[in-house]
Amino acid sequence: MDDTYWDAAKDNPLKQGYFSHVHPGTLKPEDASGQNANRKNWNSVGDHLPAYLENLYLGTRDPQFLKRLQQLGALIATHFPDPKSPFVNERFFADWTPDHGYAWQQNRGVIGHNLKIAWCLTRLYHLTGDRQFLKVAQECGDQMLLFGQDGRRGGWYDVIERLPDPETGRYELTWHDRKAWWQQEQGILANYILHAETGDQKYLASARAGAAFYNMAFLDRDDGDVFFDVQADGTPYLLGDRGDKGSHSKSGYHNMELTYFAHLYTNLLLKKRPVVLHFAPCLEAGGKTFQVQPISLPPGRVGIASVTLGGKPWTNFDAKAFTVVLPQWQQPELLTVTLAPLP
Repeated sequence: MDDTYWDAAKDNPLKQGYFSHVHPGTLKPEDASGQNANRKNWNSVGDHLPAYLENLYLGTRDPQFLKRLQQLGALIATHFPDPKSPFVNERFFADWTPDHGYAWQQNRGVIGHNLKIAWCLTRLYHLTGDRQFLKVAQECGDQMLLFGQDGRRGGWYDVIERLPDPETGRYELTWHDRKAWWQQEQGILANYILHAETGDQKYLASARAGAAFYNMAFLDRDDGDVFFDVQADGTPYLLGDRGDKGSHSKSGYHNMELTYFAHLYTNLLLKKRPVVLHFAPCLEAGGKTFQVQPISLPPGRVGIASVTLGGKPWTNFDAKAFTVVLPQWQQPELLTVTLAPLP
C-alpha cells in the first residue's frame, strides 16, 4: 500500500495520504480513469484504520505503524471538518482541495462516514493522547446527534445534502429516508466509545436507541444475517440488490465487527464486567511475548485479570501491557485470557 498508493510529498507532510485509485498498468494515481485520477477520499485515507491498521499496531507494537496512524489521524482532523457544513468533506483532489463534484456523491454527506470519523479518532486519542483527535471526534459525534440521527425512532439515515436548502433552511435527505446496516454500526460504536471517554449521557442514549432500532429492524429472524436497508420506520427494503444478503458492498465485515466491539465496549467499559478471549498461537509464537489487546481502550481502564494456557493457570503476563510471555513448546496450546476493568 505504501509503495503503490501513498502520496509521498516530502515538501509538504500534510499533502500526504493514500490515493483512492491507481492505473492497473502504470500503477500511477494520475493515470487512473476518469474522476478517480489523483483523488483521495475517506475510504482510502481512513476506512482501513479500524479494519486493519490499528490491529496491525496492537498485534506488533511496531512504532512505524503507530506513526502511520498518527499521520492519517492528523490528515483527517485537518482536512475533513468543514466550518461551512455540519458534515465533513469526504472526497479530495491530490492537494486536499475538496471535490464536491464527484459522480453520485456531489456535495453530499454520508452519515456513516461522519460517525466513523468520530469512532476512529476517539480510538486514536486512546493510542496517542492527542486531544485534537478527541476534539474533532466529539464535534463529529455532536453534529450527527443533531443532523444524522433519527431522534424519534433511533438509528441513522444514509445520505444528506451538506448544505441547507436555500428555501427551507433544512439539511434535506438525499433520495430517500432509508437506513443502511453498516451506518448503524458506526453510530452505535461511535457513541458507546464517546460515552466511555467523556461520561456524557447523550452519547449513551444515542447508542442505546441505535442498538434498539438495529435489533428490532435489521435482524432477519427468518433467514438469518441482517438486511442491507430498512425504511425509516424499520420496514425491510428488499427491492433489487437491497434484498441480497451479500453483494459487491456487503459481506460479514460490519456485522461481525459490530457484535465484537459492542460486546467489548458494553461489558468492559459500561457494565464493568470481564470478557474472556481465546487465542490459538502458532508454533513460532513459543518463547515470545504475545500481544492480546483486542482493540484500543481508554488507558488504565482495562487489563488482564487471569490467563490459562492449555487449560492450566499461567502467571507470566503483564496485566496493564496486555502481554503474555509464552513458553517454548513443541506443540502450540490454547491461550485463554480474561480481561476486566482495572481497580
